[in-house]
Amino acid sequence: GQTINLSSNVTLYAQWKRLATSTLYGVVGTFGAHSAALTPALAKKIRALAAVVKAKGYTKVVLFGYTAATGNHALDRTLSTERAHRVAQYLRARLRAIHDSAVTITGTGEGSVSGSKSPTFSRVEVFVS
Repeated sequence: GQTINLSSNVTLYAQWKRLATSTLYGVVGTFGAHSAALTPALAKKIRALAAVVKAKGYTKVVLFGYTAATGNHALDRTLSTERAHRVAQYLRARLRAIHDSAVTITGTGEGSVSGSKSPTFSRVEVFVS
């Protein structure tokens, strides 16, 4: 089967308990500091993700956004949510473009990870089922 490496970043396992029937597919990241903008490299990863979602017949994609800690919990939550929503929006558009509209996509922000300031955590994790 086809596989792609969305990112080699460390996996955050906090969400697995809520997604017993989903599989961690990969990560879209790294986002720029204090930004939810999709760079050309991030957009390329999302286009590859859309192709795999269609090819494998996945019907559900769950996205969890994260950010490196800014020191402001509310800002971390807002930025991580915005990242998940941007990825979801672009993924929906890509799936429509390749004629796959049967996929449910949800995205939420999880804030920062234990106060870590590493850019490794400026990303969106992708679960599929």
